[in-house]
Amino acid sequence: MFLLLISATDYEIGETALWLNNPSTLLNVLKAELLISGIGQLQTAYTLGKKISEMKPDLVIQAGIGG
Repeated sequence: MFLLLISATDYEIGETALWLNNPSTLLNVLKAELLISGIGQLQTAYTLGKKISEMKPDLVIQAGIGG
């Protein structure tokens, strides 16, 4: 399973990025990538659309402060 985790800024998802980069955290069956999209709906839509077309993830989760 390939997971794409998206957030607008590094600050919003910093602790999760540290957790994802720890090799002992994830099982061998889960591959995850973190995408920093930038602030705003248009920037997020463009960045996310481009990445989805390239990587074809199984699951996309957007996480952050949201406002």
